[in-house]
Parts: sequence; C-alpha cells; structure tokens
Amino acid sequence: MAKKKKVNPNKVPLAKGSFDQKEYIEQILREENIRACLLVMSALGELEDMTAQKMVDTWFRSNHYDPASNTGKTIKQRAEDIFDFHLPYPMAGAIEVKSEGDLKKVKYQMRRNCLYSAICVFCTSAYNAGVLDELATRSTYLNAQITEEEIARGRRTYDGIQKELLEQYQVDVGRDESGIWVRKQQET
Repeated sequence: MAKKKKVNPNKVPLAKGSFDQKEYIEQILREENIRACLLVMSALGELEDMTAQKMVDTWFRSNHYDPASNTGKTIKQRAEDIFDFHLPYPMAGAIEVKSEGDLKKVKYQMRRNCLYSAICVFCTSAYNAGVLDELATRSTYLNAQITEEEIARGRRTYDGIQKELLEQYQVDVGRDESGIWVRKQQET
C-alpha cells in the first residue's frame, strides 16, 4: 500500500475571499492597542521617580495631545525623524496572500507593526505633550520593545504585566466601549 504524500500546510492554497484584510486590521487594532498600553505602562514603571499618578497623567496627557493636528501617520513620521523609531516590517501596499503560509506570515507582520505603531504613537505623543523628555521617550520605547521581545520568547506574559502594574503601582489597564483606560485603583 502506497503512503499518501504529506501536504505542507503552508503551501495549501487559500480560498478566494477567505481573508478580509480590513476586518483583520480592525481586529488586531483592538487586540494590540491594549497590549501596547500594557507594554508602555510597564516601561514607564522603569523610569526613575515614576508613581501611579504620574503613569495615569502621562497616559491622559499623551492621549489628549492636540489630536486634530496629528494623525498616527504624522506622529510615526516625526518619531522616525526625531527618535529613529522604525517598524519591524516595511509597510506593504496591496498584500497578495496566496497560501496559508503567506497568510500566517502577513498576520504576524501586521500584528507586530500594529503593536510597534501604537507604542511609537504613545511615546511621541507623550513627548509632544511635554510629559516625557527625549531621554525618557527613548527609554520608554526601548523598554517596551524589550518587554515585547521577552513576551515573544515566553519569558513574560501580558497578564503578568497587568498583575505587576496592580501590585507595584495600583494601576489598572483595561478597555470598555469608549476605549482603553488607565486608572489608579482606589485603596480600600
């Protein structure tokens, strides 16, 4: 009896219309923005003299910094110019996904770019708002990046970061229908 040839799962053709890029981008924006917030709050915790109130104020002021004149794209461009921040993968135009392997690769790259974009926008907005100086902005970005790499290697988790923020600073990070929030927990 002849053995059936194994099919490489990464070479399996993708059914036409089975990947909705727009829907997927909306999904990863919801998921990765909360993760980026956790990474940034963790990185802020590494700064000297950081307190829970300073964390919450930094979050608030950076999120309310002149939103009418700055888009994510212009902020990211400014971050590249001032701080030399770059996304891990070049931005692609129209993405052609032909196989399951292509889809897996594209999804991974889109998630990483979304995460790093959110970190970049937060750090640059905090700098523009005068909340962080240049050194603190660079440190926050790099510490967030290092923490993300630790998570990718399985050394840390987002749940662990959430727990650390609660234990060390009594700062809670979450999301509701209005968006992501950072709050100082009330002492009981």
